[in-house]
Amino acid sequence: LMNGASTALSSDNVSQKYAEFEQQVSQEAEKVKNLELRMAIVAPMKAGKSTITNAIVGQEILPSRNAAMTTLPTEIIFDAELTKPVLYLSSEILAVFQETLLVLRRRIDDRGIEQAKQELAQYPHLQQMPEQIQKSVGLSIPAESKGRESIIHTLTSLNDIVRLCSILDKSADPLQSLMDVPRIYTPFWRSSQANQQSKTLGNLVIVDTPGPNEAGDNLRLQGVVEEQLSRSSIVLIVL
Repeated sequence: LMNGASTALSSDNVSQKYAEFEQQVSQEAEKVKNLELRMAIVAPMKAGKSTITNAIVGQEILPSRNAAMTTLPTEIIFDAELTKPVLYLSSEILAVFQETLLVLRRRIDDRGIEQAKQELAQYPHLQQMPEQIQKSVGLSIPAESKGRESIIHTLTSLNDIVRLCSILDKSADPLQSLMDVPRIYTPFWRSSQANQQSKTLGNLVIVDTPGPNEAGDNLRLQGVVEEQLSRSSIVLIVL
């Protein structure tokens, strides 16, 4: 019905509204089909969001550090059948980040490695990245990462690439063209009885989001967070 309204009113300003309604209805229908409850976790930087998320999951699978970390919303989906967590990146995510790395390499070549490092002087955790990107060492992005350490390494690389773009070349920011998010499938940490119960109750999907004060002047990042909040059934705010 919404699609029909959108098509019939294609010459009218109202058509966009019905197209958005159609998308909303489709998303909600998908949640019902999968018995899925989406919970976005929101917090200012260093409020303990990753710690709480890791506690709910039962193991450390999200990277954290003293500096701002999360730039990419990440879905955590509980799967009772698994024995260890697995991170999946869609072909779209891989293609966007590979293109971003090529653009960054050209920018670093143009500037020179020393100039690039100078611009990153305030960000010690990013200092080694220009050389890694030039040599294509340590920044390969796998479609699948199994196990806690592998997941943390991949997510850290993705988030650091986004941070690097915000400093060296905002136009290369992968968030501008990404429509998908990384997904971690992880086993339940609770008893087998709870696992059995979860099949009846449905699926909890936790969405880790960047903090509102982690965005800086990255307006696209704020839009990404708003989009995730609009799709969530519950929002857990950590203060």
